[in-house]
Parts: sequence; C-alpha cells; structure tokens
Amino acid sequence: MRGIKLFFVFLVLLVFFQLIAVAGEELTGMLMNLEEQSGSDPARALEIGGEALAIAREDEDTASEAKIVRLIADSYYYLNDLESALRWYEQAAELVKEQEGETSTAYGMRLGDVAYCQEYLLHFEDAIETYKVALAIAKEHESWQEIITISNNIGNIYYRQADYNKAMDYYQQTLKSEEEHGNEADLSLILNCIAMVHEAWNDYDDAVDYYKRALAIDRRFGNEERIAIRLNNLGFLYQGIDEYDKALEYLLEAMEIDTRLENRDRMMIRANNIASIYISKGNFAEAKKYLKLVEEDLDENTSPNLWATYYENYGNYYYNQGFYDSAEEYHHKSLELNKKYGMSSKRRSAYMDLAVLYKAKCDYKAAYEYLEKYRLLNDSLFTSEKHKQIRELELKYETEKKENQINLLQKNAEIKDLQLQSQARIRNLLILILVLVIIMVFLIFRSWRHKENVKRVLQAKKAMEQSRLAILGELIAGIVHEVNQPLQSISFSLENMQSAISEEYADKEYLNRKTGNMVEDVERMLRIINHIRTFTHNQADKKLGSFDLNESIHNALRMTEERLKKHRVKIEVDLHPDLPVVLGNVYSFEQVILILLSNANDAVEEKAIAAGKDYQKKVCLRTEKRGKEVVVLVGDNGGGIPDGIMDKIMKPFFTTKEEGKGTGLGLSIARGIINDMDGTIEIDSVADKGTIIKISFISRDIKK
Repeated sequence: MRGIKLFFVFLVLLVFFQLIAVAGEELTGMLMNLEEQSGSDPARALEIGGEALAIAREDEDTASEAKIVRLIADSYYYLNDLESALRWYEQAAELVKEQEGETSTAYGMRLGDVAYCQEYLLHFEDAIETYKVALAIAKEHESWQEIITISNNIGNIYYRQADYNKAMDYYQQTLKSEEEHGNEADLSLILNCIAMVHEAWNDYDDAVDYYKRALAIDRRFGNEERIAIRLNNLGFLYQGIDEYDKALEYLLEAMEIDTRLENRDRMMIRANNIASIYISKGNFAEAKKYLKLVEEDLDENTSPNLWATYYENYGNYYYNQGFYDSAEEYHHKSLELNKKYGMSSKRRSAYMDLAVLYKAKCDYKAAYEYLEKYRLLNDSLFTSEKHKQIRELELKYETEKKENQINLLQKNAEIKDLQLQSQARIRNLLILILVLVIIMVFLIFRSWRHKENVKRVLQAKKAMEQSRLAILGELIAGIVHEVNQPLQSISFSLENMQSAISEEYADKEYLNRKTGNMVEDVERMLRIINHIRTFTHNQADKKLGSFDLNESIHNALRMTEERLKKHRVKIEVDLHPDLPVVLGNVYSFEQVILILLSNANDAVEEKAIAAGKDYQKKVCLRTEKRGKEVVVLVGDNGGGIPDGIMDKIMKPFFTTKEEGKGTGLGLSIARGIINDMDGTIEIDSVADKGTIIKISFISRDIKK
C-alpha cells in the first residue's frame, strides 16, 4: 500500500510539472507572437498581450510580466494612443525598478520610453524631469548611445519651448558625445539641431553652414529620409528671409524624396511649407493645390504643430486675397492651438498675423493689442543675456575639445592662439569705443543738468537745448545698439571660424567671406563713432561760418538713417552737385535736418497704422539752385497737416502728439536756427498726401 501511495504522489507531481512546462512553453510562444505583432498588427498584439499578461500574473512571473507590459505599451504607441502608451510604459518602468533596481540600465531605458510619450503629449516639464533621471543612469553606466539620445531629446524640448540657450546647452553636450563615442552618420542629426537654434536667433549664415554640413553627411551615407529633412529645413530658412526661389528648390526636392519613400506625415509637412511659399509669391492656385494635399490626411494626424501651421497657411491664403473674415477665423484657430500646447514661437507669429489682419480691417484697437502681445513675447524669447550665455557655452565647448585633442592637433593649436590674440585686440578696441560712447552720453547728460540751473530769463534757450538733447539721447541709444550689433556679429564669426578651422572644412572662400564680414562690421562701428563725434564737437559754438550744405545734410543723414531703415522707411536723396556754400552754423543746421527727418518719420509711422498693406513709407531730401536762392526740401508721404492748425504749427510748445511724446519745440527751434542764418522756412502740406518743408538761403559769393 505504501508503494502504491508513493507511486500516485510521484504521478501527481509529474503531471504538475508537465503542466508548468506546458504553461511556460505557452507563455514563451505568446511572448514571441506578441513581439512580432506589436509593430505589424498592434490591435492583434493587444489581444495577445491581455491573455499573456493574465498567465504571467497568475504564475507570478514578474520578469515576463515586465516584458509583456512594455510590448503592450509599444502596441498602443503604434496605434498612436499616446495616453494609453504612457500609462503602460510607467507600469513597465515600475516593474523593472522592483526587479533590477533604480540605477539599472533597463530601468533607465524604460524611463526613456516614459519621457518620450510625455514629450509628444506636450507634458514638457514632466518629460524633462524624467529624461534627466534617465540621463543620470546612462552616465553612471557610460551608455553613450543612451546619453546621446536623451541629451538631444532634452534639447528638442527646450527648443520647442523657445528656450534656445538651454536647448543649445544640451545640443552641444550631444555633439561632444557623438563626436567622441557615437556614429559619424548620426552627426547630421545634432548639426541640424544646432542650425535650428542659429536660425531662431536670425544668425542665417551660421544656420546655413550647419544645415549644409548635416546635408553633406547624409548625402555621403545615402540616407534619403534625412536628406529630405535637411532640404526642408534649408527651404524653410530661405523662405524666412524671402528668397523664395531657393526655398522652393530645396522643398520640392524634399517633397520628391518623401513621395518616393511614401512618407505621408513628412509629405504633409513639406506640402504645408510649399503652400506657404506660393502664398507669399501670390500664386494662389499652386498654394491651394498643396493645401489640398495636406487636407487629404489631416484628420489622421494628431500633431498640433502640423494643424497650427495648416490653419496659419489658410489664414495667410485668405488674407493675401482680401478675404479678411475667413483669414481671421483660421488665424484664431492657429493661435488657440499654439496657446493650448505651449508653442511659444508659433504663438508669437500668430500674434503678428492677427495684428496685421486687424490693421487691414481698420480695427486699430485690436491691431494694437495683438502687436503689444507680440512685442512682449518677442522680448521674453530673445534677450541679450541668452546670447551672452550661449557664446560662453560654445567657447567652453570648443576649449574642452581642443584640450582633449592637443597632442594630435599641435598646428591647429598654434592657429587658435593667433586667432585668440586677434580676437582679444578687436574686443579691446570695441570695448574702448563703447566706453567713449558712454562717456559722451554722460557728458551730454551732465551738460543738460547744468543748463537746468540757468536763470529764468534763459528759460526759452534752456527749452531749446533740452529738445536738442532729447534728439541726441535718442540718437545715442540707437548708436549704442548699432555698435553692439556688429560687436556680437564679430564675436560669433570668430567662434564659427575657430570651429571651421578645427574641423578642417574652412576653405579660402569661407575665410575670405567671414573676415570680409568682420571688416565691414568694424568699419561700420568706426563710421558711427565719427558721426556722433562730428555732431557733438563744439556744440556750444554758435559762430557763423561758411559750410557745404550737401555735406552737412549727409552728416545728419548718417546719424539717423539706420533708425529710418529699421522702420522700413524708403529714403530718397537727390542733392544738387554744384551748390554754393552757405553762411551759418553747421552744427545747428544739422540739428534742423535731424528735427525735420524725425518729424517726417513720425508722420509716415502714424499713417502706416491706418494705411493698407501696400503703403510704402517714404522720406525725401533734395537740394536745388533757384536763381539766387539755394533751396533744401525735406518731404514725406505721411498724413499731412490739417489746414486748421497750419498757422500754429511753428509756435513754441504747440504739438499734435500725445502728452509725453513731444515737446512742441522742434519746428520752433528749426525756424529760429534758419532765421539766424538769414534764411526762411516754409511748409507746404496736403491732408492725407504728405508734407514738404522748404528751407531757402540767398546765395553767397564765397568760393568753396
């Protein structure tokens, strides 16, 4: 009996272990099937995954459970159900953490999956925090491919939030890791990202250089999908600077590649961009054709950026044809998407589109509100501090890279030393120039303060000087800004040349172009300093002397033409080549020209608010000989002066501007100066047509 019992126990155990083996084989088969189906037939994979998960949990097989949960998450991802994918990836990460620990490579990879979904669901802050934990794990294990991928993804998030300095920080880290531990073919990915940041800063030369370097790598390795992306980015850049033919060349080639590859999502992006260009060119038939291509698959695409761009294009399509109500509807749709998903750069563009639209509809209040929103957002996205930080970051990266390669690149190190010495000399010169400008500002301000203490009997003279100093203050602010711009340009060019020489792709043509640009910037700064020095020299000297009218006009124009050009005012200058000299004070006459140009600029700016899109702001300067008279004409095509105030316009303290925006002394000062020179000043104005100021002097028998 005992033997029979033992036999039955043995038989039961044998059956039990066979059942376990069969269950194990069944689960293994389901896992293999699940892996095959998750990418090819994700809906079927979810059915298999549910059955396999039940078996794994029943058997308490946590290792298999973690794999199944991850494959279920993959299936939801391929079905484009990112919310569900995120929940399952989070479960997979927790299971791996329990089994292998929170510093394991597998846990870091699962966190990468979680962050990827958070990023595409636009949960940017959560995605950044998750990526940073995964990045720390990858660095601990020196998993370089994970480090490269995660650093680049973090950079992409900051770029999408328009935080370009942080984006460049991570892109530079990625570039360094890719060069030292990555794949040469993948260098194009990070070069492309760096180019996008430079494009966002309007550093178009550097952006084109990086895009073309990335494109060259992709062509060398024959990666057509990446080639199409680079072509699209180059086309988009040239579109932004209104070089539409170049833009179309790149975008149509990209469209051809994506059509051949049957990449529907990318084809929609390309079609959107091509439609935008045809809208800008006024070819609405071609624009409509490409917008229809986008519409064919739009309902199947969940990308907020694609939808926002599509709405923006339709808004511009209707606006450029004068259908303002339809344009308003689509621009508001685009703005709502940009707000909802935190797309700051596109939201800024939407604000400007709506400001222009409401101006065209003569709804100036709405136009002003959206313009103010654009300015506030623009100021928050682009600051000089961000530029300073990124210049320091790029310099730090280049220095570290040189130190790691010093034994192999001795000659390049010597070249670098020479470049740094040259750069230091140029920067010292520029700093000296800026210090001189600041000193001049201080001296002018101190002079103004001193003159305020003059007795009441000199009140009229003090008011005139105050007005002149206000003009100077405006000019000085513009000059400091103009000096700072070429200074930044020279700094970026030098750093870019260092990178180009170290990477051995700088040829003679490249170096000539870069150094030529720097020389032009230095000459521009010196010209600006000379102008302000000439204008402020002996400003208290009111003695009369003979001077060349044309030369004086040129001096005044140089000090304000950058301001006019910045406001997109067309300047027309026609000076008689053979004028006799005039007796008077050259510095006071230059002040008169500056006052008249400032008034002309205000007039055309005011009219531009009410005028249509086709209005071209114009200011003209002309000199003539009329018998015994020498005549100076300063005209504009602004709104003109109403007849009812024509007799008051030159009286002291009379102004039509808002309180705080004008002293009412400009024309009064100008008339006083011209009268002191025995000249006359007259105004000829037609409402809504423009104004011409005529200054006349009697010719003097004085040789030049």
